[in-house]
Amino acid sequence: MISLLEDLFVKTLLLSAMGSVLFLLIAAVRLFLRGRLSPGWLCLLWLPLVLRLAVPWIPQSPISLFNLVPLERQLVMESAPPAAPSGPASSPAPLSLDQTTIAEPVPPQTDSSGKGFAPGTNPYRTSITLDGKKGVSAPTVRELLADTFSPLRTLALVWLTVAAGLIAAAIRSSLRFAASVRHTPDVESPPVQSVLEACRREMGVHTRLRLAETGRVRVPTLYGLLRPRLLLPEGALASLAESELRHIVLHELAHLKRRDIPVNGLASLLLALHWFNPLFHYAARLWQGDQEAACDALALSRLAPGERKAYGFTLLKLAETLALPCLRAGTVRLAGGRRELRRRMILIAAPRQTTVAGIAIGLAAIAILTGCTLTGASPGSAGQAPSAAGAASSPAAAGPASPAGPASSAAAPTDGGSLSPASDGTVTVRSGDIVLTAKPTGAQDMSHHVTIRVAEGQSKKFVWNYGGGITGDAGIEEADINGDGVKEIVIDVPIGSGTGVAYHEVHVLSRLTLSELPVEDPVKALNERLRSTIIHREGRTYIDAELDGKHVSRVYDYTEGAWGSRVGFGSIVYYQVAGDHLRATLAGQASMSEFPVQVLADYGPDLKLAHITLSYNGAVQPPLTEEDVRSLLQGKLPQGEWTLSKDGNQYLVQYPDPPDGNGQGMSLRVNPLTGTVHDRTSGAPQFSLANREAPDLLLIRNGTEYLAELDKLLQNVLDAGGLKAAGSDLINGFVGDGYVLRKVTRDGRALTVKIDPFTGQWEEITDPFAGR
Repeated sequence: MISLLEDLFVKTLLLSAMGSVLFLLIAAVRLFLRGRLSPGWLCLLWLPLVLRLAVPWIPQSPISLFNLVPLERQLVMESAPPAAPSGPASSPAPLSLDQTTIAEPVPPQTDSSGKGFAPGTNPYRTSITLDGKKGVSAPTVRELLADTFSPLRTLALVWLTVAAGLIAAAIRSSLRFAASVRHTPDVESPPVQSVLEACRREMGVHTRLRLAETGRVRVPTLYGLLRPRLLLPEGALASLAESELRHIVLHELAHLKRRDIPVNGLASLLLALHWFNPLFHYAARLWQGDQEAACDALALSRLAPGERKAYGFTLLKLAETLALPCLRAGTVRLAGGRRELRRRMILIAAPRQTTVAGIAIGLAAIAILTGCTLTGASPGSAGQAPSAAGAASSPAAAGPASPAGPASSAAAPTDGGSLSPASDGTVTVRSGDIVLTAKPTGAQDMSHHVTIRVAEGQSKKFVWNYGGGITGDAGIEEADINGDGVKEIVIDVPIGSGTGVAYHEVHVLSRLTLSELPVEDPVKALNERLRSTIIHREGRTYIDAELDGKHVSRVYDYTEGAWGSRVGFGSIVYYQVAGDHLRATLAGQASMSEFPVQVLADYGPDLKLAHITLSYNGAVQPPLTEEDVRSLLQGKLPQGEWTLSKDGNQYLVQYPDPPDGNGQGMSLRVNPLTGTVHDRTSGAPQFSLANREAPDLLLIRNGTEYLAELDKLLQNVLDAGGLKAAGSDLINGFVGDGYVLRKVTRDGRALTVKIDPFTGQWEEITDPFAGR
């Protein structure tokens, strides 16, 4: 049995090493093809990794990558037992009862003076007789233990213990969750059943989907392998419109159609068996993000193009209204966070169309990965594992097993990751030499007993809100954010989550004393500083928000819904370390489903808000990175070869002159703070990357028509901001960053403002053309 365990452990190490090579290849291919493949094809790239870990036997092939990487041979040789020296003396005859006798204990020996034991003797050791020859001593208890607990055997026992514990905890938690929702009644109301049936037909799913409300979940959850149920948080149906319920059902049916439940179950099992490999925990997070993006794409394919924005807002509404404290069901959280949400929103706003070329590239990538990594080294190659006899007789196998193998440092959570939640709900997260342990207090809320330990041996306990394990792991960073020359510990704690949206709190600790430093609450500060109005007039809703002289003014073509009296900030807060300071990102809410503004709040060394930026809040959040701009421009610009580069604080898009001389090139700039694309020469705004509902003025070739359409956009901003045009000019010039100059009056005062026509951002400025 022990030998079988050792063989199983060595095989697991081999699969883990080969899987690590495959993961690095998939990550590289995924990065290279990310802009060329749809989310569904990106998700399929992970299939070879699952097969590699799930199937221990593989055929040999001359094209196998492991012909070049000798993983199989190295692992077998390092794990083989030491070979006995050659020669007749090393191979005694097998022992039998008639050949072996146990002698009586040897009396204590003394030296010539009769005092004490002779040096190097053991009075309690026995001798045995082999083939009538005496002099071979029986092993002591210490020697027997040393033989039983070899380094390889010890590592194998540790591996099996942890893996079995993780699997048992997951099964127990799943059974408890199943028992808690077993008697929850299904929702049978005709309107709900009508939505379920219509969505099921649209998605082409034959399995009947049931729906129930329960306090055991915080977000919509698809549960059950054979009889799937869609579980909604208690009271969710009362706050969801029919279209929003349809978005949720289509997304969860996409998971069902893609068979994500059994696939994720297999992935969780493999993750438990390979718990010591940090690359697989990271791969699981990436795969989960690709899964969610693929389900978004599948759900959106069943919706009209005009519903994309509404679908994105449904995600935000879920985050704001359904993240209520509740009991947790045991599960494994594989991915989530603001970065992945940002990517999903970009894909929702600017979907990648499946093309014949994209399908060909995807099939080729999967075929190459499968052929090169799901086959073993061919006989005689560098990667071929020697036979058991060869391994035992080779010089490399004659040495002791190396204790520094792949699993020697894996008994603790890896950097930036966590072990799966224990059966009592305890979550452990580690980053470098900092370890966070969070255990529920037992109260019916999110409070946890949190212990922070550092390498210096210090530890300190706190009581914090914590939603880790289901809403995502806590993020731990070290940075000198207060300018004292010593790095502080910054802990970003997830509190609650919607579909991919997380609520966060931040805790900053002194590295020297582990005392918590006070951080100004951005929600309270912004609710006090932001001035806003929400006005309903003639079937439209006009919103103006102002912070430190900068405005965002927006118009909505409806008045129905639970509108507030002002724009406010609640619990949608994200934190990150931006260079040498702390940054918070908040979304301002005007109604249950409308979040018109975003605020970036940078902290100073005193951990108080030092610099605040108000901006438009759309499906894509400025400031835009170069990757964001490149992705959003694809499919938006006319056909042709164009380049993207940094140009000061903006991005430059250039079309070269056509080689045949017919036509001329074009130069555009992109303002990353607004997402507005404008002409490089004149500064005239053309279209928006942030507001996908805005018209594309680049398509208008007639100057009069362009100005008329631009005036319509500006008039909406004027109406929402309480501004009135002064003079007869439609515009008074372009600033050069996508903004338009306009002379206006407000409350009887004449002023010059610059306005972004697509996002509604504006502010008063000094007229740059005055006196010319």
